[in-house]
Amino acid sequence: MNKHQICYLCAKEIARDDLSLDHIPPKQFYPSYLREKFNLSKIETFPTHVNCNKNYQNDEDYFIHTLGPLTMNSSKAGEALWEDIKKSLKREEGKVLAQKISNEFSEKSDAGIILPGDLALKKFDGDRVWRVVWKIIRGLFYKEYHRILPENMKRVFDLLQPEFNHLPEIFQYVRDTHSRGNYAGIFDYKYIKPKGDNNIHYWALLFWDKIIMTAIFHDPDCVCGKCKIF
Repeated sequence: MNKHQICYLCAKEIARDDLSLDHIPPKQFYPSYLREKFNLSKIETFPTHVNCNKNYQNDEDYFIHTLGPLTMNSSKAGEALWEDIKKSLKREEGKVLAQKISNEFSEKSDAGIILPGDLALKKFDGDRVWRVVWKIIRGLFYKEYHRILPENMKRVFDLLQPEFNHLPEIFQYVRDTHSRGNYAGIFDYKYIKPKGDNNIHYWALLFWDKIIMTAIFHDPDCVCGKCKIF
């Protein structure tokens, strides 16, 4: 008897001719130079429909181009990723994206104050970036729990900057757990699910050994009616 595969993004059955194996995180998040040098063969893949997978392609490209350059001088993975970004920006479609990213930098704060030294304000399209972060968490949640997270369930995201801000107390707990990424210098993730009545998940993702993004959400199967995170 054949076992049916379920798309972790839409939760529907996948026909054999509509199967796409989606890399989590996206394969392009792993710089090509490092993939070749170290033969990175353990990038997680999960079943999706072809169109469900393609639906995220533009946002994944944007994610890399808007955040990747911030890591080019701070990690080996960031340096290697920057080489990929430079090549992509030479293509015609890359030039449009490059202009958009360039406009996201400013030497002034939102209040119009000129920033000191070599500091700059970097903005990004939160809807697109957090959509990619949530997709990655949904794939990893499927791996860890064999359950599907809905796309539109409530969650709270955060971008942590240890060099500028105090880290939230809950992050201290997840930071001390073991790494779960196969290639932690490029992508790593950790998570905790507190015990007791508060059925809340807290996930932390590390991109290119530099950018920390977190998400907190209520377990989708909990029906206690008591858990509150908002």
